[in-house]
Amino acid sequence: MTPPKLAVPPGRAGRIWLVRRLDTARRGADLLDRKLRILESELTRLQVASAEAAAEWNKCQADARTWLLRAAMLSGERAIWLADDGHAADVRISYRGRQARGRCRGRAHGRCRGPLDPVPPPGGPGSVDSQAGASAGRGDLHH
Repeated sequence: MTPPKLAVPPGRAGRIWLVRRLDTARRGADLLDRKLRILESELTRLQVASAEAAAEWNKCQADARTWLLRAAMLSGERAIWLADDGHAADVRISYRGRQARGRCRGRAHGRCRGPLDPVPPPGGPGSVDSQAGASAGRGDLHH
């Protein structure tokens, strides 16, 4: 499909019309360049935050895995299964974003309900360190 032909007024009026149109196009291009710079800086900021969150998550996961292995070695896998109440944790993440002064701002909130801090049985595997599992479960709620 070919674009419609522009009906440029003849003479000096046509030249003025074209100059105004060109100025409008330049302002639009400048605005788009400015938006691109803003989005590039925001992307960089979010990539850094994502890398930091991934590193924290991996650390918490490794800690939880270490404590689970220690608990299994001390009390056995059967004690770990008996300590589990069978209910999964309920995690909900909500995000609200807005744009102000050309920058995107957002805030994520997380809520976790469930067996993140179970009451450990006396001498059972949960008594070794239940905080490692809890911190791994809450790792993404901070971001």
